Amino acid sequence: MRRRNSMAFILRKIEHAGVSFGAKLRALRRDRGLNYDQAAEATRLPRRVIEAFEHDNFSALPESVYARNFLRTYVRFLGGDEAYFLDCFDEARGTCDFVDPLLLPRRKVRSAWFLVTPRIFRYVGLGAAA
Repeated sequence: MRRRNSMAFILRKIEHAGVSFGAKLRALRRDRGLNYDQAAEATRLPRRVIEAFEHDNFSALPESVYARNFLRTYVRFLGGDEAYFLDCFDEARGTCDFVDPLLLPRRKVRSAWFLVTPRIFRYVGLGAAA
């Protein structure tokens, strides 16, 4: 009688040589002697996007198409190889442009953010005028 192994498989991400995607970007920025504010001002990218790239916080990034364009702009400014970093980004994020964006991990939106809308301002303005 054979005994079945009931051990489950666990998938773990293996980093290449211990250096993550964000660490490579951070090293490239630091080699140029720039801080976050200087890089954000020069590229006109939001600082939070640059920080999200460098800390591998992919849930804080916009949709994949926009994130890839932001990354292309950022890497071009830093003087890196765009194709290499886009490949690293796809591998680290685990997605491509053909994946349904609803399947990606996203930051939770607080319901209070939806309370004040332009429509509410219009109704309040019309009500005050009446």
